[in-house]
Amino acid sequence: MGSRMFTLAATVALTGTVSLASAQAPVPVVPMSRSQIAVACAPPPVVAREPLDLPRVLGSQDVVTRSSFGTPELLVINVGSNHGMQVNQQYFVRRLFRNAETKYDKLAHMVHTAGWVHIVAVNEQMSVARPDYVCSELRAGDFLEPFEAPTLPEGDIFSPVTRGEQDFKNYSRVVSGPYDRLAAGAGEFIAIDHGSDRDITVGSHFAIWRDLQATGMPLTAIGEATAVAVGPSRAMLLVTRSRDAVFKDDIIVPRVEEGTATVVEPGAATR
Repeated sequence: MGSRMFTLAATVALTGTVSLASAQAPVPVVPMSRSQIAVACAPPPVVAREPLDLPRVLGSQDVVTRSSFGTPELLVINVGSNHGMQVNQQYFVRRLFRNAETKYDKLAHMVHTAGWVHIVAVNEQMSVARPDYVCSELRAGDFLEPFEAPTLPEGDIFSPVTRGEQDFKNYSRVVSGPYDRLAAGAGEFIAIDHGSDRDITVGSHFAIWRDLQATGMPLTAIGEATAVAVGPSRAMLLVTRSRDAVFKDDIIVPRVEEGTATVVEPGAATR
């Protein structure tokens, strides 16, 4: 216990001198657009199990013990230069999204982005980080992943795009709304069950349809969406227009350049 307290005290001392003693430049402030901030706060297009080897938030350098944090804060990270931590590195702060039923399971889950931070002090065993942006509360136990600002197409990603033929042959399905909800609305993010495996890229546009499961009824148009983050087998879409809530299992139809789509009648799609 004594050596650990000494290590923490040394880290605290570093926070007052690192900006003067370090030869590294201050963390670069790169302005991010409203769209970039929104996408950076969204879940990444993956599901994951609890990581075992990533840096973790231990707590804060407040005068009382707390388990949730905001800004301004000085957060204590459980690793230091022994784990490659350096002053001015930026990291996402994330955790698996769980509910009461899944709190202790070992399954893969959607990843929640709580915000991002940069390292302001490092010793061999610990680091101190300062939040740059808080999407929701930061918590003790959250893990850190390298930060990268989203690269988005030019223009306002919140505006619906309806040009391009609809390729009903290569449809996907909604698997989740925000915070693992079963529904989402305009301006919110949805996860779908395909990514780069279906040649989806950031900026791809989609129409949203629903199968009403009624005999003889065609698909019903629900809205529009744009891909903002793409993984190997999952993509995050921003709902840009909707006439109803977008539900899990709703059908996502890509819009493609004229002449390259496989256009079929919008009947009841089945897996």
